[in-house]
Formats: sequence, C-alpha cells, structure tokens
Amino acid sequence: MRQARTKNALMDPMRNPIMRVIYWILFAVFSNFWNRDAPEPSEWYEPDWPEWMRWVGWWLRNPNQDFRAYIIGVTDKDYEVIQWGESQGNFKWGGWHCHHLKYRTRFRFNLRLPFISYQSNADNNGMVTQFYVGWMEIGRFGYKLRKHNPLSER
Repeated sequence: MRQARTKNALMDPMRNPIMRVIYWILFAVFSNFWNRDAPEPSEWYEPDWPEWMRWVGWWLRNPNQDFRAYIIGVTDKDYEVIQWGESQGNFKWGGWHCHHLKYRTRFRFNLRLPFISYQSNADNNGMVTQFYVGWMEIGRFGYKLRKHNPLSER
C-alpha cells in the first residue's frame, strides 16, 4: 500500500529535490548562524577594523568558506586521499603534486575529486608561479593562481 505524501514530506529536504536545492542555497548564504568551524571572527582577521565591521566582513567572507568545505567539498564526509604517482619535487621548493579524493556517495558509487598543484622555481627576478585547483587533502575545494616574489614578503 502506497503512503500518501504529507505536508511534512514535502518540506523535508531529503525527500523533495526542490527543497533540497533551496536548503543548500540557504546554507551557503546564511551558514554563519550555525557555522561549526568559526562562528566568530578570528583574532587575525582585520584586527584594525572596528568590531562591527569585522563581524560584517566575516559574515560576508565565510559563506564562501562553508560553500567550498561543505557544499561542493567533503570536509565533513569520510574520504580517502589517493596520490597519483610520485610528487615531482617538494611543493615548497617547486614541482607538481597530484592526488584525488575517493568519496563513496550515498548512492553507493565512488566519486573521485581531483587536485593538481604546481609551483615553479624562482626565475631570474626571483618570481615564483603558484597554481592549484581541486579538492585539497582536507576536503575543501579551492583554486589559486599567482606570481609573486617570496623574498619580498618577508
């Protein structure tokens, strides 16, 4: 016998796909109200700003952190890090690093989330190129591309 849908079943985000999308959008935008990692601005975050501005800046900054950690990331899930061959060189001093995260979804298939990074050795001007894209070993998604002089940052 088929059970009739109740009003509660329509509002349940795990049963109704439309509610699931709305739930994740609200989570991404307003997640600081239940952010388990850092609900308050850290001491290092803009210490010269007034307190109210630090809170507003933290609230505007952190939804992106929660999005990359919990919505498209697997920080709160069980996963395995699988290295692709040998890393070529020490990433701190230059070289390639590649791995993927193997995450078993609730639909019982393995999702592989890649990560590729590269850091060049310093050129004649002391400039270093850094690049990475993908899911880091901590489960968060991220990307970066920059060229800088590490000696001038000290």
